[in-house]
Amino acid sequence: MVDESIDQLITIGFNKQNLILCEGITDKDFFEILIQRNSELNPFKDQFQIESFSGVETFTREYVKTIRVTPGFKNIRKILIVADFDDGLKNRFDSIRNALSKNNLPSPDKLGIWSEDSPGIQIYLFPNNKGTGMLETLCWNSIGDTELQKCVSRYEECIEGTGVKIKNPDKMRMFSFIAAHSRSCNVGVAAKVKIIDVTSETFSDIRRVLLEMIEG
Repeated sequence: MVDESIDQLITIGFNKQNLILCEGITDKDFFEILIQRNSELNPFKDQFQIESFSGVETFTREYVKTIRVTPGFKNIRKILIVADFDDGLKNRFDSIRNALSKNNLPSPDKLGIWSEDSPGIQIYLFPNNKGTGMLETLCWNSIGDTELQKCVSRYEECIEGTGVKIKNPDKMRMFSFIAAHSRSCNVGVAAKVKIIDVTSETFSDIRRVLLEMIEG
């Protein structure tokens, strides 16, 4: 059975110079708002195409095979592949890089740099190419020292005090914070309604990479 994200990619094709490939719909929503709300990126929003794949396993097993044969591929200048650093920095980077190489696509030598061949491809792992975590980690870091943030932290301590081991603390914190403001727990939706401030300095590194796509 072909993954829905692959069907969508083939149907839509590539129609922009800069392509962002991210793990899920939440990430896609987040990038759209990030580009729209930041003044240095907004004038170039029509140069970005953002598509989601259903997890890194799907990307390395099936999705990557489709990229080169998708209509419009030859028009792409830059491809940014974004995933979460939640199962080991080297393992996650190597799995994506090896999948690119096996499918005759340019593959960067190191995390956070562009490949030399065309199109330029970079692999970026949330939250910042360094620390363990995911998009929700970055969003949580952007909130700052607020009373609600402290309430969520106490809630986390309360849960752990019962002997329950929280499976995903990053998502638990962020979902709890968003749920206090909205019916949705999607960080993309939260960014859209300004529960998350995407102009925060916390997001400066990923904004820098997006600017490199425009300027490079």
